[in-house]
Amino acid sequence: MSTELTHYDLLGVAVNAPKDDIRAAYQDKLANVRAARAKEEETKRPSDDVLRAARDEEARLRSAWQVLSDPVQRERYDHQVGLDDTS
Repeated sequence: MSTELTHYDLLGVAVNAPKDDIRAAYQDKLANVRAARAKEEETKRPSDDVLRAARDEEARLRSAWQVLSDPVQRERYDHQVGLDDTS
C-alpha cells in the first residue's frame, strides 16, 4: 500500500465525516496554506521552493475537496483506496 496520504488524512477528517465537516476542514487548511504563501511572498527574497510547495498543497487540497464533496466521486475514491469495507 502507498504511503501517500488519503484525501481524508490530508484534510484531517474522519472517513465518515459529513460534507459540512469536510468543507470546513478544506477551507481552514486552504486558508492556512494561502496565509503562509502570502507571508512568504512578502519577504524580501521569497523562496521559489516554498511558493511552489504552497501551490502544490493548494492543488492537493482542491483535489481532495472536489472528490470528497461529490457523493459519486467519494464512493469511487473510497473503493479505490480500500475504505469501502469499513463500518
